[in-house]
Amino acid sequence: MTHHTRRGIVGLVGIIYLCLSVLLLLTSHGLAGQHADTTVPDLIAALKDPNPVVRRGGAITLGGLRAQAAAAVPALIEALQDPTPPVREAAAYALGSIGAQAQAAIPALIAAIKDPEPDVRAGAAEALVRLHRMLAAPTGPLEFIPIYGILCLR
Repeated sequence: MTHHTRRGIVGLVGIIYLCLSVLLLLTSHGLAGQHADTTVPDLIAALKDPNPVVRRGGAITLGGLRAQAAAAVPALIEALQDPTPPVREAAAYALGSIGAQAQAAIPALIAAIKDPEPDVRAGAAEALVRLHRMLAAPTGPLEFIPIYGILCLR
């Protein structure tokens, strides 16, 4: 078995674990199969759970709801300060997934680019790029975003 094969298997196991964690979160809170309007407040509450797996799962699930999770933006901004790096990373990605309604998160995401954890920095950078693409008019195939210092492909 090659190194790349092992890494792929470990990554797949991680994804399965994460999916099961999110499913556990949804079913334990009675949220599976409910409309987004009824689940968002419960997912916001999950961001305060003592278990970091539940907090991360809540952030990931909110990101999956995209614009329907706009009410969670303040809680996700707060989650960027979570003591657990995977929770901060998930919160950053979620904010980028929510879209234009997450515009208020831009200063917090810029601050998260200075996070000591590389995955959190990457999540914040990707969220900023996504938000920029949703908020700015396209100017061409390549665009430099001066405030973020990121070169983007359109």
